[in-house]
Amino acid sequence: MNNITIFNFKQNQVRTQVINGEPWFCLADCMNGLELKAKTTKMRLDEKGVRKTYTLTKGGQ
Repeated sequence: MNNITIFNFKQNQVRTQVINGEPWFCLADCMNGLELKAKTTKMRLDEKGVRKTYTLTKGGQ
């Protein structure tokens, strides 16, 4: 089970969770708070710093 914690950044919710003692942030939520597009930004990030994980929501994964 994923333990998601919500933080507020500039009135935007950012989902986070701790994995192996490290905080992970939802890219889409972070980019929304910074008014950037997550898809474009993801392509510009170093793959070593980005990992894909699925979180359970009411609509599924």
